Amino acid sequence: MKRYLCLVGLNCVILFGMMYSFFSEKQAAYELNYRFTLIYPQVWREQNYEMPDMFELHRANMKCVSFGSTNDDEQIEMLQKAILANVDGIITVGSGGSRELAELVDEAEKQGIPVILVDSDLRDTKRSGYVGADNYKAGELAGQDMVKATGGQAKIGIIVSRLDSASQAERVKGFEHVVEEHEKMEVLEILECEEDRTVIRRLIENMLKEHPELDAIYCTESVSSDMAGEILQELRCGPEQVKVVCSGLSDHIWEYIQEGRYYSAVVQDIYEQVEQAVVCLKEHKNNGVNAPEFVYTGITSVKKGFDYESWRDAGQNGEAWKTE
Repeated sequence: MKRYLCLVGLNCVILFGMMYSFFSEKQAAYELNYRFTLIYPQVWREQNYEMPDMFELHRANMKCVSFGSTNDDEQIEMLQKAILANVDGIITVGSGGSRELAELVDEAEKQGIPVILVDSDLRDTKRSGYVGADNYKAGELAGQDMVKATGGQAKIGIIVSRLDSASQAERVKGFEHVVEEHEKMEVLEILECEEDRTVIRRLIENMLKEHPELDAIYCTESVSSDMAGEILQELRCGPEQVKVVCSGLSDHIWEYIQEGRYYSAVVQDIYEQVEQAVVCLKEHKNNGVNAPEFVYTGITSVKKGFDYESWRDAGQNGEAWKTE
């Protein structure tokens, strides 16, 4: 009798295991059939974030398409295609420069396609959620670094992509909040560069000519951050003449930090943001859980001594670098 019961028990275990395996495979297959689309700016590649055309992330298929950093038309076209394809979810970057982009986010949500914004938000839309750095705090961190770099005495120029971008405006506000606490620190000018390399070169040259007293620059976006060191070098402005605090991290930026030309770079982790956005989409699809309105990811101030090689390798391997 005991032998019979053991046999029955063994069969039940085997049957349960087969059923569990079957349903697990069905669930995995179901998840893998999700079609999520990531629409991202090409500048991420300059920051050593390699985004393949199609990859598996958290057991979900992700189609990745890139657009020129300030090319609203390209981003809009890609968003339109994703909506027409009736994908299961969209991850993209918010921008305040285009009303049409905001309208498309609302249209996607109306059609039942959840949209998670990363890096920069569009708070006036019906987007399902935002995953990114707290840009106000990023600006404050940059301001604190600038105080340390200049000893609390500086005439500062700020370069942004566009002030109608929520992320840029919040970084400026956070930075100014810190600077205003120091009597001998002053922001002389805030210039919009549209992330255009020709414009950035002209702006920095003109800013130094028009404000000979200027001795510090804060770059809130990655393209001017990548270029400012080269331009200052060409103008023969050494690190002792113009202190620089920037945003984002690339080979050029790291080189300038090592040389002492830049004091620091305030960095966020794009992969961490994309991963968290995918988690939000899956929770919504699998369990009907609405994404949190805001998910803030880590930021860190990169200075000499940072483990840049590990950070770059993580980005090139499609892995998140956990910021401090």
